[in-house]
Amino acid sequence: MSYTVPINENNNNNNIEQNNELNSSQNGNTIDDLPPFLKATVIRFANPMFRKLLVLIVALCQLMHVFVWSQITQSVVAGTILYILFVVSVLVEFLSPPNFSQGFFLEILLLDMKKAEKISTEIKNGAYVNLILSMLIVMPTFIYFFTVPFAQSEMLGKNTFYITVSGTIVSYVFAAIVSIYGVGTSLLVPMLTPIWEAKVNAYLQSVRKILIMENYEVNMENGKEKSEYIVNELYNGQIQIDKFASKMSKGLSPYYTSVTIICTLYVVVSAIFIITPSLGSGARINIIICFTLMGLTMLYWLYVTLQGLSQPSRMWEEKKLELLSDAKMQQAKINMGWTPEIFNEWIENHQCKGLKAFGFYVTSASVRKGFSAFASVLTIAVYFLAREELRGMLS
Repeated sequence: MSYTVPINENNNNNNIEQNNELNSSQNGNTIDDLPPFLKATVIRFANPMFRKLLVLIVALCQLMHVFVWSQITQSVVAGTILYILFVVSVLVEFLSPPNFSQGFFLEILLLDMKKAEKISTEIKNGAYVNLILSMLIVMPTFIYFFTVPFAQSEMLGKNTFYITVSGTIVSYVFAAIVSIYGVGTSLLVPMLTPIWEAKVNAYLQSVRKILIMENYEVNMENGKEKSEYIVNELYNGQIQIDKFASKMSKGLSPYYTSVTIICTLYVVVSAIFIITPSLGSGARINIIICFTLMGLTMLYWLYVTLQGLSQPSRMWEEKKLELLSDAKMQQAKINMGWTPEIFNEWIENHQCKGLKAFGFYVTSASVRKGFSAFASVLTIAVYFLAREELRGMLS
């Protein structure tokens, strides 16, 4: 067998071709090459001691929510439940993203140092803006309108005033700490989607070029040798892309799964508060307004999260249709002796066809069906239970 090296040198190595689209700027070699603020962030959130300490910091930072939501709902039970939910959601945002301080995800940060510098600047500026808004606007507003009236009540007994003042001071101090040092690596997750798309797009383009022998000048003795060459090239490319997809999905799956669960919990808790008359019976209007807004907001955020999770699958289907379904590709499959079933089975066995959550590949179809079913069940349940409550109020 004899063959000429491909005209496009990148075609001889699928991995190099895929990476070239990503390595358009100067690469870094170690974590020390990262911008100082970004380096400190990824190291801090990978530190087991800091992660344990963060649980306490977040719990103390969110303490004021007990007073605020107890005042809004006129129920300490409601305030405490929401406090716990806020703590858990913040911890999920901080602790569930992948570890960017080493291995696969550090390599991604080092791919493009200009982008890393830009991300570091954005995170730093965001932290400062968040600090100013939280300390000077948001928290003082909540203190004036909700915490002060709560302190003047006796919802926690005779010592309500002292408990509220002490808890608010502690919450204020630790909120400043979280604003400065609690900037999480979840802010790095959005940058991973374009990288995934670039890798998968490059891979599918290489599959097309290999099958139709685009930019190849091959002189082989018989068709069998040509088929073996093509299969070997496809095999090597699939090994590389599936290794990439497996590592990416393994790192992101806990994050997206956790966020999905938290959003669902918010929606369910909101529905429970709306339809349960005994919760906050002294402020039902406040309960209905606040938790309706919260439930709708989190329902929308759940939808956005699931759409983001299914984006790699949508991109896979679009590129597969664009690159692997025209006349040249059909002829290439015939030349290889592949039936549509054989080719489809092979292409659908790729791990890069989408991200996973709860151990399953998330597709646009599954998101639409699941979200619609969940929203329908929730709407029906709220309707019937709210109807009974209204009947009770009017009777």
